[in-house]
Amino acid sequence: MRSTIFLLILALAQMALAQKPNAELVQVGPKGVFVFTGPLLAREGGPVNGILIERKTGELGEFKRVAELKPVTSAKDVQKGIEKAVDVLPYPIELGGLRTDSIWARIQRHGTREQLGSASNNVAVLLAVHAVWYDADVKPGTLYQYRVTTQGNGNQFLSTLVNPAAQHSVDRLKAFNSSYYEHQRELNTWWAVVGDHRPAVVELHRSVDEEPFAIVKPKVRIERLGQDTVLYQFADTTTPRHRVFRYVAKGWDHFGNAMPVSDTLYAASLDVTQMPMPYDLYAVGDSSGRKINVRWKLNNAPVVKQISIQRSTNSETGFETVAELSGDRTSYVDEDIRPATSYFYRFVLEYKATHVPMRGVSFAAVAYDPEPPSAPEELNAEATTDGVRLTWLHPSRELLGFHVYRADGEGPMMLASTRLSPGEEVLKTYLDSSSTLQAGQVYRYLVKAISTSHIEGRASDTVAVMPMTNATAPHPPRDLVARVDGEALLLSWEDQSHDPLWMGYAVLRTRPGNKVDTLYRSTNFLNDSLDAGGKSSSYRVLSSNAFGMRSAPSPAVTAKAHVPAPSCPSAVVANAINGKVELTWQAPASEPVQRFDVYRYTRGNEPVKLGSVASGKPARFEDASPARGALNFYFVRSVAATGAESGPSREVGVGL
Repeated sequence: MRSTIFLLILALAQMALAQKPNAELVQVGPKGVFVFTGPLLAREGGPVNGILIERKTGELGEFKRVAELKPVTSAKDVQKGIEKAVDVLPYPIELGGLRTDSIWARIQRHGTREQLGSASNNVAVLLAVHAVWYDADVKPGTLYQYRVTTQGNGNQFLSTLVNPAAQHSVDRLKAFNSSYYEHQRELNTWWAVVGDHRPAVVELHRSVDEEPFAIVKPKVRIERLGQDTVLYQFADTTTPRHRVFRYVAKGWDHFGNAMPVSDTLYAASLDVTQMPMPYDLYAVGDSSGRKINVRWKLNNAPVVKQISIQRSTNSETGFETVAELSGDRTSYVDEDIRPATSYFYRFVLEYKATHVPMRGVSFAAVAYDPEPPSAPEELNAEATTDGVRLTWLHPSRELLGFHVYRADGEGPMMLASTRLSPGEEVLKTYLDSSSTLQAGQVYRYLVKAISTSHIEGRASDTVAVMPMTNATAPHPPRDLVARVDGEALLLSWEDQSHDPLWMGYAVLRTRPGNKVDTLYRSTNFLNDSLDAGGKSSSYRVLSSNAFGMRSAPSPAVTAKAHVPAPSCPSAVVANAINGKVELTWQAPASEPVQRFDVYRYTRGNEPVKLGSVASGKPARFEDASPARGALNFYFVRSVAATGAESGPSREVGVGL
């Protein structure tokens, strides 16, 4: 059988001196890179008397010498090279079957790798005669490129960039069949492999009666099935009689890349009549009794010691024993089930001829419960900033889940959720965070339970809720109007109560002295008392909604009390006496004046209040520090008990 290595030889022979990168020049192994050195072997007196190998790290690196291979000079050199190569390759190599004298003779006679014949299929031989060089000083994930120069004829070969981590995948052997031939005492197992990356070296491991695996050396026969399938037949002639065996196959390609370990194949050195297995398997669900009836047939029951029935909800894993029966039983009723759940059953039989059990194939069955589940209880809905949170109670754990239904106002109930998990807790929770929920709209909800038989139960009670989702702040009130009657104020504004989310108003009042307080109103007007002295107060109004959100404040309006001012003093006279100025005036007749305020100013300056004189005292005021060298002007104001001031009196001027 010609190996793919011959294809590599032909590819190397056709390479031109232009050094076009060739992907076939290198092959990746599990721990290094194999570099092919060309079609001609280095030998004394031949066209090639040495091989130089250079390596470049990365795409931008430079080639550096990593090896220089000299010709082998004897059969002993070949033998030593093969023994050294055994440490490089992870698979077993039968050194006794390699005739180093014949290999050495072919090297001397031909000097080409192709003429090594069947020995060329062995990478250990290629390493020994320097037809292949192994580079173990590489790191996975780093790119390398190799240049091979055959000294003597000057040929050069250039590889493509290679990553040591990019190992070839090796197709796995799959257990195909087994058979025991009593007369030959031969246990045959068949293994199939599909694909182009088949293993070149295969190793068979066997376990007897659940003991550890050990390597066996069977007779091997290989045949092709179809276009891309190869069948391996391993004839194990070392099996003791009346035993059950486990086989696994391991394999490698020529360069030591391992295939995944095969599945375990069970085989026995027993006649077929000694290893009966159940057949005509039958399983059907009993809905009324919530159980599954399993029946089967079994030949040669006397050789069966025990039948174990294993069950899982998975066809491949998780099987647990649910019954252990005598060998003469042919039926079983499984009552520990959940309706509408797929159960997979398989048989494990123990025979009187061996203590190692045998396992059969799995088969499935389902039972249904036609009864609908009870309705959820104590359904409650709460509006949150994230949506509508529903809670309810349901004591049963034999449920597939729940469905939540929602209606917009008085509209029809529509499914609002996927199937919800039943969970382990009695109290269930669901958050409806749908983007279609609108604040101010009333929604109704109900919940239904779903049984494990996919039957939807009766509806829960209905609850209504107004969500907070997509809520916006209310609009500020408009058209504030302030009406003043003396010291009484009536403040009114546009009514917002038509908004279904409206809750009330907050009036921000700013008193004289910048004192701010808040007045809460449920109506669109406010009665208030203004400052008796006639100082202004300002007002702004905000709207609030059911979610505690407030609007921006409205534009401010100001108001002050209508307070009558007293008359100003008359007959104001100013006299300069000894550097001082004495003022006198006449109080208004029959008016409630509390005091008189005296003001002074000089030209170009603002009036300054000098002091006050109570109305019960003489109408006289002395300015002890008038401005020198300037004309001083004076006037007097009357001040009522309410704080209202009159206008200024007639001004009088005095110069000093």
